[in-house]
Amino acid sequence: MVIVDKNKEVLRPSIIWCDSRAVEIRNDTFARALLIADKIITSSPYEKLRKERYSSFDSGKGKDFETGKLKLSDLYNIAKENGELQLKSGKQ
Repeated sequence: MVIVDKNKEVLRPSIIWCDSRAVEIRNDTFARALLIADKIITSSPYEKLRKERYSSFDSGKGKDFETGKLKLSDLYNIAKENGELQLKSGKQ
C-alpha cells in the first residue's frame, strides 16, 4: 500500500501486512454499515419518528426559524413566552 497526499505525492511508500489488513477491515465495516443503514431506513419507523420529532418546523415560528426569518432576539422572546419545554426522551 502506498499512502499519498491530496496532490498525489507519496507520503509513505511502504507495503506492510497491517496496511492491507486495515483496508480489508475498513471495507468490511463500511459495507456492514451501509447494510444496517439501509435496513433502518427501509424496515423501521425511522422516517415517522423523524417527522414527529421535527414537526414543529413544518409551520408557524418553527418554519420561520428554519427559513431564516427569525433573529436571535425573536428566539429569546419565544423562549421567554413559552417557558420550559417538556423534555422528550431520545429513546424511541
